[in-house]
Amino acid sequence: FTAAEFDWKQVAGSVTISGEEEFKNSGSKTKVINLLQSKITQLELSMMLEINRQLQSDGTGTGGKEITGLALAVEDVASFSTYGGINSSTFPYWRNQWLSNVVITEASPPHNAFMDGLRTLYNSCSRGKVKPTVIISDQFLFEKYEASLVPNERFMDMRLGDAGFLNLMFKATPWVFDDDMPGASLTAGSDNHELVMLNADFLKFVMGKGKNFVVTDFQRPENQDAKVSQILLYGNLTCSNRQRQGRMNVDKADS
Repeated sequence: FTAAEFDWKQVAGSVTISGEEEFKNSGSKTKVINLLQSKITQLELSMMLEINRQLQSDGTGTGGKEITGLALAVEDVASFSTYGGINSSTFPYWRNQWLSNVVITEASPPHNAFMDGLRTLYNSCSRGKVKPTVIISDQFLFEKYEASLVPNERFMDMRLGDAGFLNLMFKATPWVFDDDMPGASLTAGSDNHELVMLNADFLKFVMGKGKNFVVTDFQRPENQDAKVSQILLYGNLTCSNRQRQGRMNVDKADS
């Protein structure tokens, strides 16, 4: 067996309360606590958005400090890359499924080539009872697929719906869209769009013990009238079976 190995990555943010803010709220301990909690909550939300962006990246951003995301785990195979320390050019079993230059028209419903591509990629990612568990695309492809469905076919996964994710079903797999997907822009001239079919049974976001959004104690810098705390996350996205993951590159054609 060849073991895949992944580097630890760090996502961090700072919470600062100035001496002036602390002074103005010093008359009430509750006000100070509420102010700090609001700052921490805002930072946590900002970090979640940043982590979502990095999950769509290839890990090379910010000098290689970003999470090794889906752009490499489920790559657009212009050439086979090294992922998790394993060279997929040398070892074919370590390659994800991939379809390129699938054409979709602006007209609704989408061109048959797009629907054929969906079926082909889905079947390529499947083996026996193992099927994709989630499909993620940009908004454009999500809406084109939605337009191809008649109203009584717009089924959704209620568990994802209850969690706040707008989704449709392709075969038995929920489909959601993500604003951080490559090609997500709906503006004129955005002609390339992408979609991934994932099996979450083989994907895991590993977090370091004691580093799962941990809030550090407040420290007072020597040259500032302020107190600073950090929220820290150590982790990375890992994959144990790339063959069950797939990516499709879609070219938008004129109607």
